[in-house]
Amino acid sequence: MFGSRQINQVARWATGKRRSFGRRRKMNRPHLRRALSEHLEDRCLLAVMSIAADNADRSEGDSGTTSFTFEVSRVGDTGSSATVDYSVSGSGSNPANVDDFNGNILPSGQVIFFAGQTSKSITVRVAGDRIVESDETFTVNLSNPSSGSTIATASAGGTIRDDDAAPESTLSIVASVADRDEGNSGSTSFTFTVTRDGDTSQSATVDYVVAGTGTSPADVDDFNGNVLPSGQVTFFSGQSSKEITVNVSGDTIVEDDETFVVTLSNPSSGTTLETDSATGTIRDDDTPTGPSIDIVATNADRDEGNGGLTPFTFTITRTGDTSGSTTVDYSVTGTGTDPAEGSDFNGGFLPTGQVIFFSGQTSKTLAINVAGDFDIENDESFDVTLSNPTGAATLTTQQATGVIRDDDEYITPSLAMVAANADQSEGDSGTTNYTFTVTRSGSVSEAVSATYTVLGSGTNPADADDFSGAVLPSNSVTFAAGETTQTVSVPVNGDTVLEQDETFIVTLSNATGGAIISTASANAIIRNDDSELVPRLAIAAVNSDQSEGDSGETIFTFNVTRSEVTTGIVSVDYSVSGVGSNQATADDFSDDVFPSGSVIFNDGETSKSIEVSVRGDRTAELDESFVVTLSNPTGDAVVSTGAATGVIRDDDTPIPATLSIVAADADRSEGNSGTTPFTFTVNRTGDTSGSLTVDYSVVGSGSAPATVSDFNNNVFPSGQVTFFTGQTSKTITVFVSGDFAVESDEEFTVVLSNATGGAVIDVGSSTGTIRDDDDSASSLLSIAAENAQQDEGNSGTKTFTFSVTRTGNISSGTSVSYVVTGGDTDPANAADFVGSLFPSGTLNFLGNETTKTISIPVAGDLLMEPDESFVVSLINPSSNAVIDDANALGLIGNDDFSEIAVDITRPSSVVQTHVVAAAENPSSFLFQAVTDTTLSLEPIGFTPDANAMQILDSAGNPIGVQTGLAITANLIAGQSYAVMLPSQQIERTYLVGSSAGIGAVSIGSLRNIFRPTDTTADGFITALDALVIINRLNEISGGGVVTGVDANSYFFDVSGNGLVTELDALMVINRLNSDDTVTPQAGAEPVMAPLTTPARNFESDSTVLLETASDQLMVENKLVSPAPSSTIETSAIETLASETLASQILPSQILPSESSPAVQTHDSEHDSALSELLLPSDSLSDPVW
Repeated sequence: MFGSRQINQVARWATGKRRSFGRRRKMNRPHLRRALSEHLEDRCLLAVMSIAADNADRSEGDSGTTSFTFEVSRVGDTGSSATVDYSVSGSGSNPANVDDFNGNILPSGQVIFFAGQTSKSITVRVAGDRIVESDETFTVNLSNPSSGSTIATASAGGTIRDDDAAPESTLSIVASVADRDEGNSGSTSFTFTVTRDGDTSQSATVDYVVAGTGTSPADVDDFNGNVLPSGQVTFFSGQSSKEITVNVSGDTIVEDDETFVVTLSNPSSGTTLETDSATGTIRDDDTPTGPSIDIVATNADRDEGNGGLTPFTFTITRTGDTSGSTTVDYSVTGTGTDPAEGSDFNGGFLPTGQVIFFSGQTSKTLAINVAGDFDIENDESFDVTLSNPTGAATLTTQQATGVIRDDDEYITPSLAMVAANADQSEGDSGTTNYTFTVTRSGSVSEAVSATYTVLGSGTNPADADDFSGAVLPSNSVTFAAGETTQTVSVPVNGDTVLEQDETFIVTLSNATGGAIISTASANAIIRNDDSELVPRLAIAAVNSDQSEGDSGETIFTFNVTRSEVTTGIVSVDYSVSGVGSNQATADDFSDDVFPSGSVIFNDGETSKSIEVSVRGDRTAELDESFVVTLSNPTGDAVVSTGAATGVIRDDDTPIPATLSIVAADADRSEGNSGTTPFTFTVNRTGDTSGSLTVDYSVVGSGSAPATVSDFNNNVFPSGQVTFFTGQTSKTITVFVSGDFAVESDEEFTVVLSNATGGAVIDVGSSTGTIRDDDDSASSLLSIAAENAQQDEGNSGTKTFTFSVTRTGNISSGTSVSYVVTGGDTDPANAADFVGSLFPSGTLNFLGNETTKTISIPVAGDLLMEPDESFVVSLINPSSNAVIDDANALGLIGNDDFSEIAVDITRPSSVVQTHVVAAAENPSSFLFQAVTDTTLSLEPIGFTPDANAMQILDSAGNPIGVQTGLAITANLIAGQSYAVMLPSQQIERTYLVGSSAGIGAVSIGSLRNIFRPTDTTADGFITALDALVIINRLNEISGGGVVTGVDANSYFFDVSGNGLVTELDALMVINRLNSDDTVTPQAGAEPVMAPLTTPARNFESDSTVLLETASDQLMVENKLVSPAPSSTIETSAIETLASETLASQILPSQILPSESSPAVQTHDSEHDSALSELLLPSDSLSDPVW
């Protein structure tokens, strides 16, 4: 294995930074090998190893790690390399365990001695904590010395001293991710972190409740389950942080941002509250949209029934903006192979109509009445189609279908007769119809008939003289197809003969069409109504259907007649009342009362007139009806016709609608944040029978006019008001933005314009006043990012800065605290900051001081991770200050590349069945896409864990899409990819397929995406990984695009730029020199593939000696045999000395040789030969740069 001296020599050779020299060393290969052989034969002593504690009795610390060191020494034969394993185990009465060490594992590893080295240090990193516990002990044990070595002292002990006291436990809560959009549905998690400081050795609990707070407090409807969340947080021993998740319900309602507070209470014994509350803000993310209308069949697949109506129901729903009114028309049409017809519906026609949604309504039920029948027919279908939506609505689902199921079967028709109106007075003259109803049941699909006859019956039977034509009536009754009811009328003669009541019977017979008679007869009674004559009074309309006129009165006349007895004096009262669907009211008549009075007939008078005075007007309205009714006759008179109707015809032209605006609630304080609604009312008078719109706009007005910054979204509000039929009032809401600025009261005016529907604007504007409610005595504090987006660095700290500014009243001192929390996306955690704690602090402003800087120290690391965000929040301002802008965002850029422990395999083909052996690490193979294709990866005979299989791009990012058990990814020609398979305890089988065939992908890649500096993919980072690049550079004569990548190629492209250059070798060298934790490979190095072509000559101004490593490494002694030297002009390797590439190499990372010039006199020519190869210079002691 190469030591740091040899590594630095590789670096110096690779960069071409050679001193000028006057002689070239000649490499005599036979001489070199002979000397090496003699040197190896001289080695015969054993190396003896011992371990001793160096600095291994220490306090553990409260956080981070503390280094406990042990020295491993070697005596005896130290002329060759040697290794020995070490492991740590707990020991003594209080043994340390995995929790006491870094990474929560018992440390282990291997110590490597290079030739000549006699001492090595083992560092055991002990994890600090705040747990009160006993001192603990552990032992570091040596084992498995390499060949030629033995162990004298195999173990040494360490003591971890506990340095923790039992502090009081305190609890604090802070908002983590608690200022978020609510979402449109489901729930959104708002998180708060409860931290416990001090004594964490015991369990602790604390209750929490959520309540609305601020000017727009959240309520139960804003949370999951429609209840305000509450619960209890439990800390178990050792736990210092817990998260509270508050699930906020999403909606599509346009509303103000709302706030809530999570408050801690009732801490368990021994625990106190330091910060007991934190606030969350629910951001409204909804914008008003026109409503969407859908129709769906609800109960629309039904039997038609045999009679009457069956309602088929459909549900029409409105979603989106439901704040206004909306109408939509509907129509019914037959559809399908057996379409329904008009006769299938109520009234015998296809239904049409309109559905109206008023403000806030979201659902309407539409009933389509289907007429029942007895017809045997096919099932019939119909569509209900929506059209012509208003109110900016759109039709999402426009049509739904109903099915009328036929429920009829053939049943023998049966006829039954029943008396309908067959018990009446005969009358004094003319005829009176006595009626009987014949009904048909059973099948109605065919025509049937029957004969009926009339005969006298009973003790006083009627005879022919009682009937019209002086004959007993007879005839037939006929039912057409579909008819179920017929009426038989028997005309009875009236007379003035005083006689007994008489009876007759009507009988059915001779049924046709297969019908039977179930009830064949019905009885009737002719009532005698003859006695002494009396006066009879009747009213009739004469001139009672007229236009009302525009003014004055119009006389509507009615005639009352007296008949039969006209002698003597009689009277009768009359009264007027409204009647019909549009009834007249009292104000339609003179004196605003319904007319009434009496009519008096003197002896011999037979006719009287009633005059009803109707008031004229100019109101556009519907025609109205009234009735004049007779009552209370005197003089033995009777009322034979007691009522007559009048119709008041409207003759007025509609008056245009008139619009006026008035301030409703428009003189208000602005508030400090959010928005405050100022409301105005628009009234419509006159014609309200149709729909209309009017625009409105807001402008500043008065001596202190409002500006756009005073309103929501920094624009003057404007919009349109819509009146639907019958609506007379609408509200305009103007949202005014709150602020902390001390200013004058301001005015604005809402102006109406562009009225439609023939409307006129009567009062076109109204003024609002924004009252300033800000205290001039307060300071306003705001935070902004200053230098808050940087790379983290690999170690030390990087300072991120934020500025806090103060405006307003700055004459006195002010203070404000700040806290740091993780951001919403890829949040930073405490480990990203110095001390592994989220920074916090307090700023103190002196009088007239306006700016302070917050410095956030971010800890550098070597971890490959996403860019992380954090938020610096201002909290707890002093009483004379308010926070205007409370949050600023920082972004920690990741500048590390990933190195993942993966076993890289080299199968013969990508597209095939892969049988993968059991392995501790995940396994992978790297390949390139030859053409665009879709790659699939599927497990055979088992179900892997979620995300255990992956298809990765050249940056190591997963790009696969899970479909069932398989993962697929779209590949682009010329790009590199990898298949990652999970670690597994047994052999498993996977199938890889390609949509473009087996030739679309090929094994081989320029770059090891998992551990780029491991160019040989042997699982270790060694000098060999740099040397294979150097040899490759010599082979291809100075770098450039590499062609012919195949399954046996090394992964030369460390930098990931698609080229093989000197930078790739230097990155490996820097990695070796800068990271003490890189694990060298145990045993011998693998064989490097020989180079087939020596370096070619290049044209340049200077000549240098290029010594290439051409054969294979001599595995036993890790020696690269030199190839014959060749003289070339300046190569691409020498260009690495340029300022551009040199600036990429940190001087502290490529160290001068560890050895002094005296080391070159070592009795073995091994080191001398290696120096010739790696450092063609006169002195090893010269600095690298």
